[in-house]
Amino acid sequence: MPFRTLVNLLLRTLIVLPIGLSGSSCWSQDKAVELIAVDGTRRHARLAEVNLQGQLVFRSGDKTHTLAVADLVRFGSPVEDTSDPLVVTADGSLWVTNQTFVPVAIADERASFDSSTFGTVETPLAQLRGILFLQPENDRRRDAMIDDIFKGDKKTDVVILENGDQLTGLTLTLKDDQLTFRTADAKTTIDMDQVVALVLNPALTRRPPRPDQFLLVGTRDGSRLVLESLKAGGRGIEMKTVGGLVVDTSLADICYVQPLGRTAAYLSDIPVAKFRHQPYLSLSWPYQRDRNVLGGRLRCGGQRYEKGIGVHSIAGLTYRLDQPYRRLEAGLGIDDATAGAGSIVLRIYTDDGSGKWQLKFTSDVVRGGQAPTPISVDISGAKRLSLIVDVADHGDQQDHTNLLDARLVP
Repeated sequence: MPFRTLVNLLLRTLIVLPIGLSGSSCWSQDKAVELIAVDGTRRHARLAEVNLQGQLVFRSGDKTHTLAVADLVRFGSPVEDTSDPLVVTADGSLWVTNQTFVPVAIADERASFDSSTFGTVETPLAQLRGILFLQPENDRRRDAMIDDIFKGDKKTDVVILENGDQLTGLTLTLKDDQLTFRTADAKTTIDMDQVVALVLNPALTRRPPRPDQFLLVGTRDGSRLVLESLKAGGRGIEMKTVGGLVVDTSLADICYVQPLGRTAAYLSDIPVAKFRHQPYLSLSWPYQRDRNVLGGRLRCGGQRYEKGIGVHSIAGLTYRLDQPYRRLEAGLGIDDATAGAGSIVLRIYTDDGSGKWQLKFTSDVVRGGQAPTPISVDISGAKRLSLIVDVADHGDQQDHTNLLDARLVP
């Protein structure tokens, strides 16, 4: 048994408490987490049921709240597992594997892996983008590696080794912690203790079209799936991914649900009519969709967010609104990548079509290390919307601003 697998097995056997997890604390199904409805209501609740009508039933204290999927903004937040291998499928789903007893396997154009949440999962190899076997501890590096696996720009399979070398060629089999790989020169067998990641040839991948409406669902083991449907069935909840895989799990394993393409319109999905960054000194920053300004995942207050805008002061974003909206809602914060540094002020303006901008909102000073500040701004009658991120305490130092779940509500 390779050394890494042996260490992993010993750790799982000897250590009772979960390790390598960050983000929303979902380890106890009795713990209530944040629930945000489209109508602006915020409360802490537990997911109690997915009923036969497909509605989500939440329990908050001694009260029950039933929401249609279209009326939900977000329940909970994704957990991040940094200690186990991560399988990336072509629909964008991330599957945390449990290699304690059953390692990831590839043979006969199929892949299989064991999951502590879903049991044994099998998929055609053409639906796999790759596997991150050894996750970097640094958030930014880990995000970049996952993105590189998903996007994949080589015309061959790529093996990334722990010493930094890369091999290109064709994956033949992955079995018993050994990868059989054909390079241009010869067939070789690689011990998996040497492998950081395997990226599969994107030309051989079947990328499913993403539907207009889908769900992001996270589980306690750190998996985050892109779903076509979520319904009662199987062991409690049956999930069908956009890529067509059907798995089931218990209700208690679900700690994050976010429907997309429903009632709320996310700013990260809307074209920006105008963007301008005014450098405080000389460094210019772009804005990012569903990423922080550095290009990593949005993290704020110790939680990860899938939707939002990353921007750096001093900057302005202007949107043309193609339909009437009543409110702009978001969480405002400084990304955790600054380690507590940074400070900004946000101003929001609207134009009702007259060409005159009206100030609708000015935030207090928002500083790094603070929990996100919920904002809700009346934008009724607006034809254009402008968001201005300005400096506050110390010039523009580390002003990595996140507009979390920024959305327009009709």
